[in-house]
Amino acid sequence: MSGNIFPEVWYRFNEKPFNEMWAYYDYGTLEVLQNSIRFTGKKGIVNVFDIHNISYGRQGIDFMNNWVKIIYGEDKVAYFADGTYNGWGGALGGTKRLLKAIQTIQK
Repeated sequence: MSGNIFPEVWYRFNEKPFNEMWAYYDYGTLEVLQNSIRFTGKKGIVNVFDIHNISYGRQGIDFMNNWVKIIYGEDKVAYFADGTYNGWGGALGGTKRLLKAIQTIQK
């Protein structure tokens, strides 16, 4: 990781349902900008701005990983977690580093 760019991040736009195999919907690079977040994944780009709330914890039925949950825009939700080492990077503090970087832009 370099500064506010995190190269291996998991992303979800909803809580993980029981019938999905993977904890994440997409994976890619997360960049914390001055007033927003840009996630560039294999399936597309997600721009997160007008952040209302940031929290940290479990989501859906994924009982292994903590995620950063962001409520933004008009009731949109984004979940992010450290995806390094096949997700074990989050257990080693990576998702908390994501949280701290993202909290710097919350109004």
